[in-house]
Amino acid sequence: MISAISCVSTADHTLSTNEIVDNSTQSEIYVSPDASDETGDGSSQNPFKSLECAIKNSKDDTTVYLNKGNYIGEKKPKY
Repeated sequence: MISAISCVSTADHTLSTNEIVDNSTQSEIYVSPDASDETGDGSSQNPFKSLECAIKNSKDDTTVYLNKGNYIGEKKPKY
């Protein structure tokens, strides 16, 4: 499965990042570095913490809004 983000903007859940929320009617997903992937649902009132979780829960034509803040991804080991 390939996910694409159609738009990334800046704007002022219990689940693991491997689980998918049913966002079949959600065309916008919100992400905040102060939120939680475990308790967030991607709504503006209850955003996800990671862009990874937002992408996993997106569908075609989903807009992902990033709240202001610092986002740090996982560091991949060097081989």
